[in-house]
Amino acid sequence: VIERIEAVAARVDEAKRLRSEADTHTSAIFQKRLAERMEAGDGSWTQSKVAEVITSMESGWSPQCEEVPADPNSWGVLKTTAVQWCEFRSEENKGLPESLAPRPLLAVKCGDVLVTRAGPLKRVGVPAAVPNDYPKLMISDKIIRLRPRLDVISSRFLEMAIAAPLAQDHLLHRKTGLADAQVNISQEILRATPLRYPSLSKQLEIVNELDGFQTILATLVHSQSKASEMIEAILPAVLDKAFAGEM
Repeated sequence: VIERIEAVAARVDEAKRLRSEADTHTSAIFQKRLAERMEAGDGSWTQSKVAEVITSMESGWSPQCEEVPADPNSWGVLKTTAVQWCEFRSEENKGLPESLAPRPLLAVKCGDVLVTRAGPLKRVGVPAAVPNDYPKLMISDKIIRLRPRLDVISSRFLEMAIAAPLAQDHLLHRKTGLADAQVNISQEILRATPLRYPSLSKQLEIVNELDGFQTILATLVHSQSKASEMIEAILPAVLDKAFAGEM
């Protein structure tokens, strides 16, 4: 019985490893497609820097917060995990204690582009556009907020331009810190980050195409998640049978 349980456990571990690899590959697929679209521009694309396509840039505030997310009617501070690659997760926040006064000017609005400025190497310089107004969710001091010049660049395209290789290569070589576990980028570095953009109509076309591609990948990730739940249930079920004398 022990040998059979160990064999099942080994297969479960292998399935988990493959599931983890699938997650990595799925993310890499989107990054590859993003790079292809953002690097395929013709001579009509404008070469610029982040500083030239925004109206403002600022960091937030990181008070001592609750360990649980804020409820919809309470104030909260966004964690860096709210900012994923071209994806904003509003649920990733910490509730602001009632003893502290909120700072409404730090609340995020639809069209804000957030960029992580501190954390592990692979989690710094990550951009995400905010899709809606969140009047009670504030940025932390580990997040930089950009507000784009909408006459030249859309929020979603700025998000994708910062995620593209041209900008990421610039940021990678300018991140500072004592170890990969904790690095930083400054506002000055982000301001100087290069990017390229086409006309607003072309931007919309590219964003819609990449959104559609991302939707397909999200469906795949959901299927993988369901598979993970099944994998996690296998070993407990086997142990239940073993202790019930059914093996």
